[in-house]
Amino acid sequence: MAHRDLLEILGLIAVVLIFFYPWPYIWLLIQVSEALCQLWEPVDYALSPKCGYAGVATEVNATGFVYGPCQYELQMSSCVVGRVTKLGNVVESVCMASDGRYAVFLAQVALDTRTCGFRPLMLLIEHILVVVDMRTGEATWTNFLLLNATTLEPYLASPSGAVASPWKNPAALSQFVVFGKDGVYLRNATGPYAIVISREFRTAKANIAAPTPTPPTPIENTTGAFIKIPAPGGK
Repeated sequence: MAHRDLLEILGLIAVVLIFFYPWPYIWLLIQVSEALCQLWEPVDYALSPKCGYAGVATEVNATGFVYGPCQYELQMSSCVVGRVTKLGNVVESVCMASDGRYAVFLAQVALDTRTCGFRPLMLLIEHILVVVDMRTGEATWTNFLLLNATTLEPYLASPSGAVASPWKNPAALSQFVVFGKDGVYLRNATGPYAIVISREFRTAKANIAAPTPTPPTPIENTTGAFIKIPAPGGK
């Protein structure tokens, strides 16, 4: 258990004990918990892996292949996004496509915005698009919105939600991904959905299921203006 978690527990115990013991002693315990948490915060930040800056997605003219959806499951190692914010703990994910070198996911991940002492822990859900280098486990990711292509309204349902949710239609999602010789691209694809991404990508470490014995087979060769995603690991 992390030091910060222990300090959270100490603070909560102090709140409970208020009802059974004299207030001055409990108030002192709360203040100690708060002070220790404040002291630990910079140490925790220094020791935690960072979600580094990976670069900006750029528009390029390229040629590549479109593959069908994949069955991999995504796991990501926790890393610090801000001074007190950690990204990790994949809630649910869907594998959009893979060419055997890279795998592209849409995922919901927990965003830990913990504060000090006995103050409440806030857990938010982020929607991220993740590209994983299957050889190294290096990943780049950014935030995204999945929209209805006709109304431009966002799909906010979780992957385990309604059958009509895009999370239940990976074959349609795979049409957005193009694999080229020098990396992964996103393109505009016809269909019921539209994907809007933040152009700035960050780094992370990821684990996915072992590749299937049968190598992926391309279903389309395409050329056009695509959005090139910064390569995982800077390669």
